Amino acid sequence: MSSSDISPQNSAPAIHAKQLCRHYRMGETLIRAVDGVTLKVKTGEFVALLGSSGSGKSSVLNLIAGLDRPTSGSVIVQEHDLAQLSREELARYRLRTVGMVFQSFNLIDVYKRQSPYTVGDGVRAVVLHPSGKFLYAANPGQDENDVSLFMIDSNGTLNEVFPRTPVGTGPQLLAMDPAGAYLYVANALSDTISVFSIDSSSGALTPVGLPFGTGLALSSMQLSPSGNFLYISAAGQPGVIAVFSVTAGVLSSSAVSLTFTADSSPTGMAIDPTGTYLYAANGGIANSISIYTIGSSGALTQVQGSPLADASQHPVALITDPKGQFLYVANQGSGNISTYSITAGTGFPAAIQDSPFGSEAEPSFLAMDPNGKYLYVVNQTSGGVQAFGNSSGSLNAIATYPLGNSITSIAVLQ
Repeated sequence: MSSSDISPQNSAPAIHAKQLCRHYRMGETLIRAVDGVTLKVKTGEFVALLGSSGSGKSSVLNLIAGLDRPTSGSVIVQEHDLAQLSREELARYRLRTVGMVFQSFNLIDVYKRQSPYTVGDGVRAVVLHPSGKFLYAANPGQDENDVSLFMIDSNGTLNEVFPRTPVGTGPQLLAMDPAGAYLYVANALSDTISVFSIDSSSGALTPVGLPFGTGLALSSMQLSPSGNFLYISAAGQPGVIAVFSVTAGVLSSSAVSLTFTADSSPTGMAIDPTGTYLYAANGGIANSISIYTIGSSGALTQVQGSPLADASQHPVALITDPKGQFLYVANQGSGNISTYSITAGTGFPAAIQDSPFGSEAEPSFLAMDPNGKYLYVVNQTSGGVQAFGNSSGSLNAIATYPLGNSITSIAVLQ
């Protein structure tokens, strides 16, 4: 077959496997995984390979994907005979031409052997250090009230460093500044915030003063991207968002401002990557999202049209993508995810087409990979994590990972 035979101007197939064979030996036995297969796939055609277990379906796909080389025969894709390509050329082919979803998701087996890891009693929150070297977990159990430090190996495995660090009563929330210099721990039962400096080489925590009293019933906590302001939402009649300025980890003695929300239950907050807008989920009877601009002093000003009524029920968690173009809201009551595009210049959310997107029961926490390609949703009822592909705010369910536990927090390591 010449190059002209498979050019777009004629009817040649996009994929043409000819007398394809993949044989290998197991001891004295010759295994004929693929034996003389000829296959043509036209441009735009959808093809499924059907057969019993062990019949060679995956072996054929591995050959077409350039993951394996044939014993004999050929696979021609877009004018290239894959059997004749170098390792570098095959890698380029896999990068630019073919997409693969593996039957086992290609996860490294070491995770299966060692996960889950034991932490303190009643762990409620986890946060990753920006370096990717440390993970911290808040343990509010009756005999705990401390924070665990884990070293992260190059393959993602965790090793806890003892002893654990004591904090205030009932640590529930964690936040870290962008430089990874300070860890903030919100202690729900004592209504205080403990601040620790972080040793960049060991991850060890050193207290910065005494726990800071807020006088508020803490429900969520967010640090601005600059690290200069700490925002705390608190339940009440109505709910409130308090802003504290931060200098070298030390919180201002009193709040810069107190902003009342649209509901008694502000359950989650998100700040866009530029630190210009803050979004609050009002998960009680209001079922709304409050939108604020952030001033130079950290004070909040509600934008025109806020709060935004959300057609879904009981929004509890929010997150923006890394570019600040989209806002994602977990609606625990209606079991779905609302997606909004963020209007440039005003920060006001506009629902995108097909939103909300269906999720498993009671989505409660959200996390996104640093590139914004995937959204991960924790579902309280099922005790699992659902993964969505993200394309311009539109979500496509990829997989669900059942864990069988009551999940209380999630973090994504690059």
